[in-house]
Amino acid sequence: MEEIGVVKEIKDNLALVGLKTSGLGPARIGPEVWARNLACAKTGDRVAVSIPERMIGARPVAVYALPLLFILAGAGLGKWISLQSSIYEGAAAMIGKSAASSILRTDNPSLVMGTIFLILGFGVLKIWTSSISKNQKISPELVRVLGDSDGKGG
Repeated sequence: MEEIGVVKEIKDNLALVGLKTSGLGPARIGPEVWARNLACAKTGDRVAVSIPERMIGARPVAVYALPLLFILAGAGLGKWISLQSSIYEGAAAMIGKSAASSILRTDNPSLVMGTIFLILGFGVLKIWTSSISKNQKISPELVRVLGDSDGKGG
């Protein structure tokens, strides 16, 4: 996949490219990406950046699916906890029957466990995506200079 952008900074063999966002009206600079500077671009150049499709891969799906799966698992575990009579009886002996009933016989365990698991899911997602980024051998490449930031030359 190829994106158009403007070089904002050059460091060693890498270029920080502000990608153009599409939409109505004038194009604006959107997300930034570090790309290997294969075209020897300079700061301010308008460039084409090749972003391998494998880099995109499962990340968008994981960003939505992983936290959803974690919150559902936590809510399910909380519901299971609320249905366990041995847990209810132990809590009733410790904090009293009415308090245990209000805590365990409602959807409170589902809410609490769902929230805890959601936070855990975001943590797992952060660790997973950072480890993918570190281990990934593929990276964006700045493949050609299209001109300066005004669109001239090239």
